[in-house]
Amino acid sequence: MKLLAVSVLGIFSLLLLSNCTKEQRTTGALDDIDSKVSGKVLDADGNPLTGVNVTTSDNLGIGLTNGNGEYSVIFEVSETTPKTIYFNRYGFVDTTLNVQVEFNNEKTDQNITLTSSFATITGNVSNGLSKRSASADLSGISVSIPNQQVWTVTDSDGNFTLKNVLPDARIIIATLSGTGWGSSVISLTAGAKLNINISLDKAGSSIAGTVTDEAGQPVGNINVHTLGGGLTTVANGNGQFRLENVPDSVSIDVLAGEVGKETYSAGGLIVDKNSQLDGISVKEQITGGNSDIFIRDRDMYVPEEGSITIVADVGMKDKDSNLVDHISFFIWDIDGDGIYEDTTYTPTLVYTGTETPKEINYGIMTADSTLIKGAVITINRVSANPDATIIRAVVGQDIEINPNNEANLLGEGLCQTGGIVSYLWDFNGDGNYDWLRKDAGKVMYRYYRAGEFDAVFKVIAANGKSDSAIIKVSVAGPPADIPEGVAIPTEINNIESGKLYKHNLLLEWYKADVDSYSVYMGKTSPPDSLIKSGLSATDTSLLVEGLDDDVKYFFQIETHKDTNKAVGFVQDVLIGDNMPPVLIDSLFMPDSGATVSGDSILLQWGATDEDGDELNYTLYFSMGNPPGKPLPGLTTNTLKVAPGIDWIESDWIDGGLYYWQVEIYDRTDTILSGVFEFIYKP
Repeated sequence: MKLLAVSVLGIFSLLLLSNCTKEQRTTGALDDIDSKVSGKVLDADGNPLTGVNVTTSDNLGIGLTNGNGEYSVIFEVSETTPKTIYFNRYGFVDTTLNVQVEFNNEKTDQNITLTSSFATITGNVSNGLSKRSASADLSGISVSIPNQQVWTVTDSDGNFTLKNVLPDARIIIATLSGTGWGSSVISLTAGAKLNINISLDKAGSSIAGTVTDEAGQPVGNINVHTLGGGLTTVANGNGQFRLENVPDSVSIDVLAGEVGKETYSAGGLIVDKNSQLDGISVKEQITGGNSDIFIRDRDMYVPEEGSITIVADVGMKDKDSNLVDHISFFIWDIDGDGIYEDTTYTPTLVYTGTETPKEINYGIMTADSTLIKGAVITINRVSANPDATIIRAVVGQDIEINPNNEANLLGEGLCQTGGIVSYLWDFNGDGNYDWLRKDAGKVMYRYYRAGEFDAVFKVIAANGKSDSAIIKVSVAGPPADIPEGVAIPTEINNIESGKLYKHNLLLEWYKADVDSYSVYMGKTSPPDSLIKSGLSATDTSLLVEGLDDDVKYFFQIETHKDTNKAVGFVQDVLIGDNMPPVLIDSLFMPDSGATVSGDSILLQWGATDEDGDELNYTLYFSMGNPPGKPLPGLTTNTLKVAPGIDWIESDWIDGGLYYWQVEIYDRTDTILSGVFEFIYKP
């Protein structure tokens, strides 16, 4: 970024900023066809306002009012004519002056008063989720407005005053680390005064990522927080951080550095409810400006579709100074040609383009006619529903250990947006997941038998998309001594995955040197329902009765010794007399994400049935994900799709993204494939 500060003397003459279509006339003796209008622009207290942008209904760009708030306009007229003069400045309501101008006539003392556009919000924040007493200190709670650089913190009683709030604000949020967050929907008008109460009664989501410098290198041991410092943490030595209790479904800025003096930021982040937003880079931003004002580059991570609000990062170097006293308006170069086509009187701009990444240049005109430009906002459009190209599972190195030793399994999920909702481990690679957590993927697991194991790590996003990675665990050598009090995991040894079993099932497991056992059962892996606890060290079997027909059940044994516990591998069984179909992934075509062309597109899928049952199919196809238009009753595993079929749009769309999915069923069971996608190009 190259930041420029240019003094604009006298009349503001940048054509594309003022939209001039006529040559500006200088002030002097009136010609016989001229009419002059002059006066002062004042604030509500009667003080002169400098830096007010003055334009007219003739598209004349007059310039900015001087230090005394004075303006002067010369019109070319030959008869009495109605004219409109427009007065605009950041922080004030747009105001007009309608005048009747006459040839060879001068109207002086045409003074105009501008009223503040800012609203003021006062109120109180109380604890909702916190277990602290009602008399506890409530200071330090951050209160802010999304998409506005406006924030404050509460006093010891939870009271706050939020000034300089733009009237387009629709929600106010309050946050405090370790407690929770709260919000209130608001409706404002210019100059309004509003009093509200907010309760910190919501458990938030989380955002994780890395702080990096301008060169992309990690910056460790630095304070990381949301706007105002309500949610805060410290990045580790590698610059990695995780913020908890982050408000969901609203735009959040994450910053690093001293609160109020940050130079690292990432903005526009939206995390789903009860989810995690990972892989965010909080980068060092280049800063410019003059002796009073700073203006910075900004990175924004925003949803893939829909209009967004771009927010300039502008502030005062002296925190006791007021930004509204120093800025006239904001300028924007949308297409990157160096010409600032758009002018706004707020630090925001609504943008609808979908290009990503997209750089938008912006700048400011100060009240003393200094033009500062060249700051860059980089817009990253990321999917609100991450797919396999966005969500990623990352694991540590392969491991070699002796029997009965613990393996330190390190797993991490990276997801730009949408959020990770589950971290799972399958310790022996049998397809059943033995371990599940919602917030982390690191686990210590003890392998007590020799062998080669694939420890499969899986992360699942909020929309069901997932990714997996493997750590190879080699367990060899003599058994190691087991410290006193360590719980040894065990596993069920009398059932085989994929085989059919009757409704009353006897579970048997290996005996371990433990105090007791617990048995978990469920219809998902790992199982989550405790069906029996407190089994003694000599109990190595349990009869489970009344299991439902045609259902796959998952079982897991938990061992206990002293205060420690351990879980064994999950085993699954199918109850009933029918084997369900099994997908053959290699037969699905075209490959997901492929670019295809032609008048019709051949879709192919595949499955097998061990019982030899006849298979039937329902195809789902549309431009929405998941696809929602079914074509049932198919008996073959291929179909050509083309425009004109009632469940397909009337014409192929160039560059359109199409989704399809297959439901496969035999006489009693149904399975559903994953969602596939292709891009159509003529």
